[in-house]
Order: sequence, then C-alpha cells, then structure tokens
Amino acid sequence: MPNLKATDEDELLELDEAKASDATPSKDELMMNILTQMSANLNTVSESLKHLRQSNSTTADAAVPAKKAKPAATVTLSESDNSDCEELLTNKADSGATNGQRDESPDGLLDEIAQSLDETERTDEAVAEKLADIANKRWLQMLSDEKLKEKLEKCPRPVNFDKIIVPKVNPEIWGKLSRQAKGNDLQFSRLQTHLTKVGHIVVKSTDLLLKAKADSSKSYIDDLVRMNTDAIALLGHVSFEISQRRRESIRPHLHKDYAALCSSTMSVTNLLFGDELQAQLSYIRASNKNW
Repeated sequence: MPNLKATDEDELLELDEAKASDATPSKDELMMNILTQMSANLNTVSESLKHLRQSNSTTADAAVPAKKAKPAATVTLSESDNSDCEELLTNKADSGATNGQRDESPDGLLDEIAQSLDETERTDEAVAEKLADIANKRWLQMLSDEKLKEKLEKCPRPVNFDKIIVPKVNPEIWGKLSRQAKGNDLQFSRLQTHLTKVGHIVVKSTDLLLKAKADSSKSYIDDLVRMNTDAIALLGHVSFEISQRRRESIRPHLHKDYAALCSSTMSVTNLLFGDELQAQLSYIRASNKNW
C-alpha cells in the first residue's frame, strides 16, 4: 500500500489526541472515527492507484508509437529493396551489354588482325640481289633428305650449349602414349630439331663476330656467309613443314574428294594451297568423273 500523505498522518495524530483527551469515548464515536479513517485511507489508495494507472497509460502511449513506427521502417526497407533491385537490374542490363561487347570483342580482334594482314606489309631497303634470290628460293621449300642431313651435320652443337637442345618426353609418359600420339610428337620434335640447329648457327655466328672484333686481323666473312645461308635453308624447310601441318589441320574440313590438295607434293606460295588452286580443282573434278 502506498505511504500515507501528511494530511492523513495529521488526522491520525488528531485521532490519537482525541483519544488522549477523552479517556472514555463512546462506542459510536469510536466506530465513527474508525470508519472515517478507513474511508480516508481508501481514498488515498484510490488516488494512488489512479496516479499509477495514469503513469502506465502514459508509458504505454509512448511505447505504441514506437510499435506503429515499424510499418514505416518496413516501407523504408521495402523502398530500399526496390532501389537495390532496380540497381541490380540496371547493373545486370549493363553487364549484359558489357558481356555482349565481350562476346563481340573476339570478332573485332579478328577483324583487326585480318585488316592488318590485308594492309601492305612494311618493308625495309633491298638487300644484295643474289642473297635475295637465295632466300626466296630456299624459303617454303622442303629440302631433300640428303641435303637436310648434310646441313644438320655441318654445324654440330658446341659442348657448352647444354640448354639449346630438343627436350624428350618423360619415359613414364612416353610409354603410355598411343601410336598416333607418338607419331605427332615425333613430327613436332623433328621441326624443333631443325630450329635448334638454326639456334646453334646463330650463336656460333655471334661468337665469330666477337672473335673478329677482338682480333681485327682475322676475318670470318666466308664462314659467316656459309653458316647463315644454311640457316636460311633450314628455316625455309621448317616454314614449309609448318605450312604442311596447317594444311593437314584444314583437311578434315574439306570434302574428301579434295584431300589431295593437302599433299606435301603441292607447292606453297603466298597462298597456302598454291597459286593454281582453280586448275587443281578442275583436275580433281575431271578425275573423279572418270571413276
């Protein structure tokens, strides 16, 4: 029960004084005083409960707006979600456009490369006519087996060229390869052998130039010319072999009747299948009709 007010205490004190002054009050007076005091106490309790109820109501009213504020927060979150969705959709659209550009970029790159190939090649001043004739004659020409062997043996590998070699396939892997895979690797390793021999020639030529610089009384011009013409011949042979590999990679995409166009006996010019392709096609058609 709440504490009594000062007025209530005064009334109690007055009651006590009245009892002290009148030692023999009547029963009716005593009962009236008790009832009056009880009524006052009940009024006090009633007032206290009223104040407590009002305080709780005020607190509840203050809490209710906070609860009612949740829908506003929900609206704000919803708006934020919508904004994020729009942003994501926009980014997705932009990403799609970017992806579209990326998908088109290879074609653009190929177009650029094709255009660069179609453009006139940049050239330098002319070299000696005889040297140009040798290079043009040897380039894209397959050497005979005897000539090829002769040029490969002419320039052996210096002893300290231990890294300028053709790597071999690891035995663990070689033993598990199919016959076709081994044949393909042998073809490429043969090309690599020829290129490695050119590397030997270039390094030895540079060594001769260094010797000539150190001792001007000695001239290695003849050796350098022979070595470099051999390098040109080997590079021309390798270039023909690479062209032949290109034709073989194209052959599965040609009609089987025209497989002969990929034969190694067909010359390679500025065009991979030679300058007389139309004549060769007509010859093949006529041959097929006779069958």
